[in-house]
Parts: sequence; structure tokens; C-alpha cells
Amino acid sequence: MVWESKRTAVSALGLPRDVILGDALISLVGSCQVNIENYRGLLFYTDTLVRIRARNGQIVIRGEALCIERYTAEEMMLTGRIHALEFC
Repeated sequence: MVWESKRTAVSALGLPRDVILGDALISLVGSCQVNIENYRGLLFYTDTLVRIRARNGQIVIRGEALCIERYTAEEMMLTGRIHALEFC
């Protein structure tokens, strides 16, 4: 109930969801790079599968030759051949 009220207020006021609600901000650059901001942590990492913890669940990236190029508390950049991006 409170969560729905927050979402309604954010929408009505035109506030950025990633800042107010803690949603992950994901940018795809073609099928070879993904940038993720506002995540909670790295759960699993191989060259074909990456699981990332977000506030509202998990982000799963599947592909080939996946490599974490940058990993800081604020953002992560993955490169490789990205086949799928899933939210769990």
C-alpha cells in the first residue's frame, strides 16, 4: 500500500524513479555493452551468465565472453556478446 503511494507520488510529481524508488538504471549499447547503475551487488559471474542484486529483485544477463570492465559502488559496465537481459 505504501509502496503504491510512493510510485503514484513519483509519477505525479515527475520525479526520477531511479533516485526516489531506488530502481536500477540500465543502458544497453548495442548488443556488446551494458551499463548498470543503482544496483546492490554482484551475486554470480561467469563468462556466460551474470546475476546482479537490485532493490526490487535480480538482473540477469546472458551471453558469451561476458567481462566486467568496470565495477564500482555506483556503476558496473559489462562487455561481451549480450543475448538476453532478464528481471527476476
